[in-house]
Amino acid sequence: MVAQAERAPLGMNLGGVVSYMTDTPFVDVFRTARPWISNCDGCDWDGGGALDLTPEGWVASLQPDHYADTVMLDGGAPIPDGDYVILYDGIGVLDFPLNRPEIVSREAGRLVIRPQSSDGLWLRVSSTDPADPLRNIRVILHGFEPTYQAEPFHPLYLERLRGFTVLRFMDWMATNNSVIQTWDERPKLTDATWGADRGVPIEIMIQLANSLDADPWFTLPHLADDDYIRQFAATVRDSLEDERTAYIEYSNETWNGTFSQARYVIEQGQALKLSADEFQAGLFYHAQRAVEIFTIWEEVFGGTDRLVRVLAAQAANPWTSEQVASFGDAYQQADAIAIAPYFGHSYGNPETLTATLALMPEQVIDALRGEIQTEVRSMLEGTKAVADEFGLQMLAYEGGQHLAGFYGAENDDSLTALFHVVNRHPQMGELYGDYLALWNQVGGGVFTIFAYVGDYSKWGSWGVLEYLAQPEIDAPKYRALREYLDS
Repeated sequence: MVAQAERAPLGMNLGGVVSYMTDTPFVDVFRTARPWISNCDGCDWDGGGALDLTPEGWVASLQPDHYADTVMLDGGAPIPDGDYVILYDGIGVLDFPLNRPEIVSREAGRLVIRPQSSDGLWLRVSSTDPADPLRNIRVILHGFEPTYQAEPFHPLYLERLRGFTVLRFMDWMATNNSVIQTWDERPKLTDATWGADRGVPIEIMIQLANSLDADPWFTLPHLADDDYIRQFAATVRDSLEDERTAYIEYSNETWNGTFSQARYVIEQGQALKLSADEFQAGLFYHAQRAVEIFTIWEEVFGGTDRLVRVLAAQAANPWTSEQVASFGDAYQQADAIAIAPYFGHSYGNPETLTATLALMPEQVIDALRGEIQTEVRSMLEGTKAVADEFGLQMLAYEGGQHLAGFYGAENDDSLTALFHVVNRHPQMGELYGDYLALWNQVGGGVFTIFAYVGDYSKWGSWGVLEYLAQPEIDAPKYRALREYLDS
């Protein structure tokens, strides 16, 4: 059990490891490359048919006039400067179909390139020897060739995360809609890319947590069997630094019908006849499976001293916290109830679109300030009452602003532009200060911000940094968090 502090520690949700993100977590940027795109002469884009791949995901062979493409660093942010070193094993030809870089040097197993465009880096396997296929491709940023193996993380990625005491790996684990069931299906260090749909290897998540002296927060796949859970826990036990604590949560937002895990828990809860009400059946199954997972971790760790066992619920509906905590006395085998107390969600509603568009950015800020002291306060106090009733901490698994259109409003360019202006407004930082002050006043524990780095779009302005190297003066949300951490 984590002790309650007067001033809540801050955690951070990390963005997904995909080519179009703007965070550059690894100095070998092939780690975030897209899965291979199959192309051929005369084909439509991605019309080359199924590729022959090795078990690790490398191109094993190509039909005549066929090739395989991938892309890195296409998130819209300026790509890192300098010459990149490309290393590879095997026999074949690497080309660059778009945004062609300057080839500084080329020899067997090693290329040096100088990007000429900031619009992403494309790479093509034009040919590969089936007896010795191209594999183990690495695309290393300038200056990191001597150190990329021992120190895989971009130093700025580490620097700007320092001080956040918990790292939630929900998107690194590709938790939402996961299809992983067995330990053999997990992402592996030997995979061609970690930018596909299975996520990042557990070893890398642990290495990042150890590097930052931060506690990892794992969201275990909703389909994972007991053997997966046991082996995952054993890997954490054996590799995470002894002074570190592991937060464990069953999946992510299993109450949220947007995700397949929500449909799954309802199906399981109904099959077990946990409730005649399908939503409640899903909540009850969440509690049941979470406790089963907690029990396995406790067995593997030989106790709970290094664990924080997290039950999760819906912030806007404290009743869900009560249902999850009480079912089967789940609270007796848990340490915390976690919610995502976002603010600003209602402004993305198409029913209020006209009224929202009539507001100036400063008026939106003022309205959000009022919402924090009313609606947000109400849901925090409601959940905290449940947590206190059952002797649990109240944590935030996610949180922050939630200015994004939905149900079609996301397609209104004027609304998107307004939300982007508000997120960049200096007073947005003040809102985050008010928000965290309220959290402390109510008595919350670790607050895990959503999210670290992410470009703004019609789908939301989630990043506290829009790109990794963004100046702090231009990032009011990140600046407010740093002030909170440093004060």
